[in-house]
Amino acid sequence: MGIKNYSEELGSLLDKGLKGIRKDPKDYQQKFSKEEFDSYKRGLEYRIQDENRKIRNKISWVLVVLSIVWLVFTGIVFVLIGAGCLEFPVAGQVSFILGSLAEVFALWKISLQYFYKN
Repeated sequence: MGIKNYSEELGSLLDKGLKGIRKDPKDYQQKFSKEEFDSYKRGLEYRIQDENRKIRNKISWVLVVLSIVWLVFTGIVFVLIGAGCLEFPVAGQVSFILGSLAEVFALWKISLQYFYKN
């Protein structure tokens, strides 16, 4: 009998101690009306779209500047080859110029297609 009372007493002490820890899950939930939730959701979606738009604009400007710099570099190399300052075989010259133009047009295509969807 003594052991049974001891286990019951221990069980009741544990229950009392855990009552302060256990809370009803409803206590953690905030109550929102549907209008408040929809308004919050729209605001969050707008902020996400705005951040995505800012990131796309920064990346697209970097790609545009990079392609312009590459075109200028290609033009300078082309002029130096034409002036005789740089000497390469004809096949190397053609492949350099065509490869450079292909790179620039690919950057422009990516920039226009992805970053300026509208």
